[in-house]
Amino acid sequence: MAARKNNLGVAVAGGGDQSKRSENDFYGTPPEPTTAMLQHYIDVIPRVVAELSCGKGHMSRVIAAHGFTVLSSDRFHRGYGFGGIDFLSLPEIPAWRKMGLIMNPPFFAADDFIEHAHRLGFPFIAMFLKQTYWNAAKRHDLWKKHPPKAQHPLTWRVDFTGGGNATMDCMWCVWGDSVTPSNEPLRKP
Repeated sequence: MAARKNNLGVAVAGGGDQSKRSENDFYGTPPEPTTAMLQHYIDVIPRVVAELSCGKGHMSRVIAAHGFTVLSSDRFHRGYGFGGIDFLSLPEIPAWRKMGLIMNPPFFAADDFIEHAHRLGFPFIAMFLKQTYWNAAKRHDLWKKHPPKAQHPLTWRVDFTGGGNATMDCMWCVWGDSVTPSNEPLRKP
């Protein structure tokens, strides 16, 4: 089976009817996964958080509601945060080293997002990923270079479309010097 190109022109593997995929693989994150992670790490996350794939602000709003100052941007203009800013093109600046980074990266580009987040030097990084994310030989080197301090599978499936069809098993991968090693599942709030 030949690889297909997504809406960004990136070759990706995949089966099924791809015509039903959202434009640019955008799926807003329901509030519960972000709430569960924030409750677990509320005392570890820096008070200023960057959410640099903010989409329509689903996660940013939850983060702000928990008392954090949130810098929100996205590659696309979706009506929330600063649009037209590609996370993967952001330069290293000293400010990143004082902020937390919380994101649900586009699944097809998660490897690049993890790599770039570490390059920028965020002291706390939380990425929302598929539970099977590390089940790929191609990610072995990434794991060896940036092993997560903690992985938190969710105890429920996530319904990204809001259509009552919760089929996605997800987890939070977390990095940071202040993060306690853990693989504790997170309960739905």
